Amino acid sequence: MTEIDIERIMSPHYFIPHHCVLKPDSTTTKLRVVFDASSKTTSGQSLNDLLHIGPTVQSELLSILLRFRLPRYVFTTDIEKMYRQILVYPEDRQCQLIVWRNEPSQPIKYFQLNTVTYGTRSAPYLATKCLQVLADDNMQNYPLGASALKQNFYVDDCLHGADSLRTLLETQSQLNKILTASGFKLRKWCANHPSLLQGIPHDDLKVNLDLENNNDTTKTLGLSWCPKSDSLCVKVKLEPVCSTTKRSATSDLARLFDPLGLLSPVVVMAKIFIQELWNLKMDWDEKLPTELQKQWLEFRNNLTKVKPDISSYFQRRSSCQHSITHLYRCIRKGIWCCSVFEINTSEWSNHCTTIVRQISGCTFEKVDITSSRTLCSCGWRRTSNKNKERPTNKKLPDVLLV
Repeated sequence: MTEIDIERIMSPHYFIPHHCVLKPDSTTTKLRVVFDASSKTTSGQSLNDLLHIGPTVQSELLSILLRFRLPRYVFTTDIEKMYRQILVYPEDRQCQLIVWRNEPSQPIKYFQLNTVTYGTRSAPYLATKCLQVLADDNMQNYPLGASALKQNFYVDDCLHGADSLRTLLETQSQLNKILTASGFKLRKWCANHPSLLQGIPHDDLKVNLDLENNNDTTKTLGLSWCPKSDSLCVKVKLEPVCSTTKRSATSDLARLFDPLGLLSPVVVMAKIFIQELWNLKMDWDEKLPTELQKQWLEFRNNLTKVKPDISSYFQRRSSCQHSITHLYRCIRKGIWCCSVFEINTSEWSNHCTTIVRQISGCTFEKVDITSSRTLCSCGWRRTSNKNKERPTNKKLPDVLLV
């Protein structure tokens, strides 16, 4: 940022309010500055009201996580302070003004922010578009690194892998060369093979990987990943509450971040409970009846014990196409939940369908999930013969992972 003279500020201009946020769980930046570009001025509008969001140019979160499960060797990393490495046009910087002083006794000083600022509406697009342009510009000289940069980055986080260790090492080298040349530094390196971490400074490692003794987990786009066992899991943390209301129950449900659907049977039960509250027409802050309050507290206590753990590596059965099916049975009220992921590895495309169906009575009712390439029915594995007759009284285990 650059200090400016308040008397020489031109119009239009905008001062961004800012405050600090503490993140004790962070391994690098425990105190972060948050800029509120949605704060309205005397005109009744904010900077974000006048900015465009921009299109999505990176792969979807689900696509990246599914591709992360395919290769034998994988690594994760992210770009250090990515937004702060991208300059904003000088004529636009007057819309990124802040006030600051180091001590309360000092006079207030005025600064303009010269780089992309987190908290502005267009920041994600500006940053991710820069990475896409870098990938296109380096596709000929560094094809492996450019492909990883283009396909397997979610904002500043990278999840990439390959079946060949030599190929992945070369990709890692090329990715470093592309980003370092443009002022981006990769850090928080983590991998499921020690060769991928050799030569990386200790300060740039996320965890001290010891495949013999270390069971540490690291966060990977909202999921917990254990490099030693190469497994993914979901960890749930809920804040203590004084009283249970519809608002607090809905807030608890919103905290369950599960992009792969590992907690689908549990989330289904929570949604049924919230649906019951709506049917009772309860107010947001009205205390729940004793029986419902007891049910939700029991659910919260059990939720912290749920730790679904699946292998991160899904071995290919076909070089062209395969599917990953998670089929669950939710005991309460005869709910069946099925999540189907299909990936075409030749085109790096994917399809995901999650279906929830309530079954009445004791008879099992068949539920089909159909897409252009997939036909799955509850209780039966995927088959190429779509016309094959399937009996509908197949008994399912509580959890079936295919």
